Amino acid sequence: YDHRLLTLATLVETGSFTATAERLFISQPAVSQQITALENELNLELVHRRGKRIQVTKAAEHLTNYLHREGLNADQLLEQLRGAEPVPLRLGATLSLAEFMLPELLGELVDAGHQVKIHTANTDQLLQAIDDGTIDLALVEGNFHKEAYGVLPLGTAAFGPVMAQPHGPRDWEAAFNTPLYLREAGSGTRMILEGWLATH
Repeated sequence: YDHRLLTLATLVETGSFTATAERLFISQPAVSQQITALENELNLELVHRRGKRIQVTKAAEHLTNYLHREGLNADQLLEQLRGAEPVPLRLGATLSLAEFMLPELLGELVDAGHQVKIHTANTDQLLQAIDDGTIDLALVEGNFHKEAYGVLPLGTAAFGPVMAQPHGPRDWEAAFNTPLYLREAGSGTRMILEGWLATH
């Protein structure tokens, strides 16, 4: 698949058969033929064709992200095999999970002899870090495209509002007239709340 996957990755980046052909120094029909051959072999639609305009599919984006991560992992493995210093596990965690889930996990990893480097950020930032290859895995919460990643559910937790006053609003309608403090955009807990509000 090598040359066709490179063509696909370039197409996802450029969004254009012409720009892909120019970057790879091949003809535009060759780009089209490689993508079609890859679609047939994988039995996946990778490009929507609308006349002269094209749009890469979610499947193409997910496949490209996966290949990018695998390439980074392969580079890391080669460094280790060549005798470089052991590479620590790069573990990300949201601020919420870093408080109540990370300490126990970190203790188990260290006891097992692993070196660990911790990075805290919100869910969106951690998923982007996985895509960029700057972390290996992350503890996240909230709603995201789980089909694009290897996901292992670790548990559930209650989610609800907390009020400073003991005699605060007694129902949701009254709560909507009360100032509400939220996590920043990209936070998993904020996405949970926004998803709940959207269904109501």
